Amino acid sequence: MHLAHSFDPLWLQTHLPDGVDGVMKFTRVWSGQLPSSGNKPKPKDVAHIRSDLSLQLEYLWQTHRAIQELKEYGYVVRPGSTNTIIDQSATSRQIAQRAPSHMMSLIDWITVDGHRYQPLVRSSLDLNCALSILFLRQDDPGALITQGGDLDGRMKTLLDALRMPSSAEQEAGGAPSSDTYCIMQSDTLVSGMEIETERLLVPTSSHPHEAQIVTEVSLRILRVHQGNYCLL
Repeated sequence: MHLAHSFDPLWLQTHLPDGVDGVMKFTRVWSGQLPSSGNKPKPKDVAHIRSDLSLQLEYLWQTHRAIQELKEYGYVVRPGSTNTIIDQSATSRQIAQRAPSHMMSLIDWITVDGHRYQPLVRSSLDLNCALSILFLRQDDPGALITQGGDLDGRMKTLLDALRMPSSAEQEAGGAPSSDTYCIMQSDTLVSGMEIETERLLVPTSSHPHEAQIVTEVSLRILRVHQGNYCLL
């Protein structure tokens, strides 16, 4: 019994190229103390920032139109399924509920030692992303590269907070108290990054690590298929 909704994968293959840019963009804003990772990671600071960002991303999952469609159609037919009857009126989610052996979700929560994370940019969806970051800090504009040629350690702290933690990082930073929404599954899914720096105009008595970060995330579909075409 084939329960797939009306979908023509051949049409996608012949009309939509792989590597589709500009599919979906969103912007998140964060302000707070952003310490440099330096030569030693800051897992507790990273966990705190990740928790702050989770609230914004949860709202995105609840309200963004494309993600609402992703919740309904972010599924693919399981390899080896031999069902043959078509139900064109049902969404992929409805089909998966009726026949879980036939359809599998591409947006299931990912568990790290019993704690759940929901990244948007993930390998199961064949997505990566580009980041455009406005970094406001208590320094003169520029000078983002250190004398040793390394990227400012504060950016490393931020990038770690945008992704899921490993098991060791979660243990070192403290397990989250609730389900956590992340931008990406891994920082290997970042295809490009632009960083602009400006001075943060706050009193000099404020914490020296005080920063405000505006991050625009642009998704890119690497391979268009049944589970991600709703993001086009």
